[in-house]
Amino acid sequence: MKNREEETKNMFFKSRVTAAIFSTVFALSFVNLGTSLKAEGSPRRQLSCTNRMIRGNYASQYSGVGTPGGPPTNLLSLNTFDGNGNLASVRAFLSVGGEITPITNEFTGTYQVNSDCTVNLIFRGSGLESRWFGIIVNDGNTILYQQIDSGTNNSGSLERVADGYRYRF
Repeated sequence: MKNREEETKNMFFKSRVTAAIFSTVFALSFVNLGTSLKAEGSPRRQLSCTNRMIRGNYASQYSGVGTPGGPPTNLLSLNTFDGNGNLASVRAFLSVGGEITPITNEFTGTYQVNSDCTVNLIFRGSGLESRWFGIIVNDGNTILYQQIDSGTNNSGSLERVADGYRYRF
């Protein structure tokens, strides 16, 4: 009888230890979850972007409507940024209403990166000028942008690509 009583005590003790371990692990996982949630909700580091952050070649894609009531417009281009506020379109293809046309004339422009990692861009070419506003993300590897000229509705992105084309300013 004594063996059965000891066996019951051992089982009771083992189940209490198991329950204590499980409770501790469970409680610690909630502490960890609470800490990670708090960290995600914490203020972010201070932004400090400059023109130097955008340097090199970027592939661009934008789409929208270039003129009020006009056909859909899409553009694919390769652009070079010099890190000092100058840019140039190296190669571009425009689709208006589904007809693709290579753009052979040179587009140049300027850009100004703000400390909050927003950017203002101006493209110039063929007597035209277009203004854009963007947000720099992914450590300068991506720029999300939209055209801010009245009557336009274009937006797109620029993605940094490996140096394959060179452009002299």
